[in-house]
Amino acid sequence: MTDPYLDPVDYSDISDDEVSAQRQLDVPLTLGGERLDAALAKLLTDYSRSRLSQWIKDGHVQVDGKPATPKTKLLGGEKLTVTILQTDEEMAYQPEAIELPIVYEDEHIIVINKPAGMVVHPAAGNWSGTLLNGLLHHYPAIGRCRAPVSYTGWTKTPVV
Repeated sequence: MTDPYLDPVDYSDISDDEVSAQRQLDVPLTLGGERLDAALAKLLTDYSRSRLSQWIKDGHVQVDGKPATPKTKLLGGEKLTVTILQTDEEMAYQPEAIELPIVYEDEHIIVINKPAGMVVHPAAGNWSGTLLNGLLHHYPAIGRCRAPVSYTGWTKTPVV
C-alpha cells in the first residue's frame, strides 16, 4: 500500500533512532550559574526536568566527559553528552510480524477483521502484540505519520 498523503520530506526532521541517540550539547554562557538539571531542561525541552534528573543520576549525562549530579553548577561553555533513553511507551511502537486478517486493501484504505481480544494499540500492560504493531510491520510508512488514528462513530472500529 502506498500513501499518497505521506510525503517523506514533511517528516525529514524525524529520525527513527532519535530517542535512543547520544546528543552533544554546548552549554551557552547565558546558562552559567544554573544547575545542570535546570540547564538541561532548557536545552532539551522535549523532556521533563524529573526525567532529565534521573538520566543524570543514572550516569547518562556527562559534563566535559565526566559524570555529574543534578545539582552540579555550570559555568557556561561546558560540553554535555546526553544519552537519550526510550521509555516503555516510546519502545512500544515497534513493528511486529503479526498475522492480520486483511479483508480489503488498496492504495488508500486497509480493512481488517480485527480478532476479538486483540489490543488495538500499545498502552500500560500491553506494549506489544497489538494491531498497531502488526500494521507497522506490514506498512512501515505509517510509522512516519504523526496523525492520530480515527474511529468510526458507531462501531469503534479503527479506520486506518
